[in-house]
Amino acid sequence: MTEFKQKKCPKCSSQIFIEHLICPVCGFDYENEKIEEEQPIDKSIVQKSKTDYLTKAIMVCIGIIWLVMKYVGDATSPEMLILFGAKFNPLITDGEYWRLLTSMFIHIGIIHLFFNLYALFILGKSVECFFGKIDFLVIYFISGLWGSLFSYAFNNSISAGASGAVFGLIGALISFFAINREMFGESGKKTLISTIFIAVLNLVIGFSTSGIDNYAHIGGLLGGLSLGVGLTPRYKFDFDKGIYDSFKIQGLSRTLLIGSIYFLFFVSALAVAVNENKDSDEFLKFKGKYLTGNENWVLSKSNEQWF
Repeated sequence: MTEFKQKKCPKCSSQIFIEHLICPVCGFDYENEKIEEEQPIDKSIVQKSKTDYLTKAIMVCIGIIWLVMKYVGDATSPEMLILFGAKFNPLITDGEYWRLLTSMFIHIGIIHLFFNLYALFILGKSVECFFGKIDFLVIYFISGLWGSLFSYAFNNSISAGASGAVFGLIGALISFFAINREMFGESGKKTLISTIFIAVLNLVIGFSTSGIDNYAHIGGLLGGLSLGVGLTPRYKFDFDKGIYDSFKIQGLSRTLLIGSIYFLFFVSALAVAVNENKDSDEFLKFKGKYLTGNENWVLSKSNEQWF
C-alpha cells in the first residue's frame, strides 16, 4: 500500500496530503495565494458556506425572545414560560405540539441563555460551513425536535432551551469527522476525540446536576449523529486535481429526502408518546383543573428544567 506524506496548511494548520495544490479545508492556494485571498475558489468543504449568518440569525431570535419575556414579567416563572411556549407535557398531550419547536427558543435565566448562545456560536458556524446552510437548518431543527420529544416522553417537568439542538450539532460534527477522519489527518482525529469528550462530559454533568433536562440532550445528540451520517459529505482524494472531491449525492432533493424521513419518524414517535401520556396522572390532573375545575393544579419553579 502506498503511503502518502502530509504537510500542514500555512493558513488553517490542517494536516493535508503533500500532493494538495489547494487546501481542502480552507481553500488556501499554494501557487497563487494573493488571487485566492481576493477570489476564493469553491473547492473546499468550508467554501460551501462562507458565512454563518443562519447561526447568528437563530442567536438573535433567541436573544429577542428572552428580552421580550424579561420586559413582560418574570422570565423564569412557570406561567411566563408556558405562555411563551415552553415544553409543558399536559398542553402538548392536549394537542399543542408546536411547543416542541417553540421551547427551543426559550431560556430560563441569563446563565442558561449565555451558555446555549455561546455553544451555538461555536458549533453552529462549524456545522453551517461543513454541511452547508440547508443541511445546517435540517440538522438544527430536526435534532432539536427529537430533543424536545425525548424530554416530553421521559420527563414531566416544564423545560425549555436550545441545547437539544446544540447537542444535535455536536452529533453531526462527530459523524462528519468520523466519516472523513482520513482527510483531516491527525488534527481531524484530535477534533473527533475532543468533540466526543465534550458530548460525554456534558451528559455526565447533566445526570449529576439537578435542574437539567438530560433527556433532551440525549435525544438531540442521537438525532444529530444519525442525521450527520446521512448528510455528511464523503470525500476522496483526486490526484489529478490535487484536492478532495465529494462523491455524495448532491442537491436539495437529497437533503429534503433525508430530512423528510427523519421528520416522519419524529411524527410517528410523537404519536406513540402522546398516546402514552393521555393516561398519565399529570395529564388527568391537568384536565381536572382546566376542564372541570375539580382538581388542584399547582405550578412550581422547582418543576422547571433547562435543556
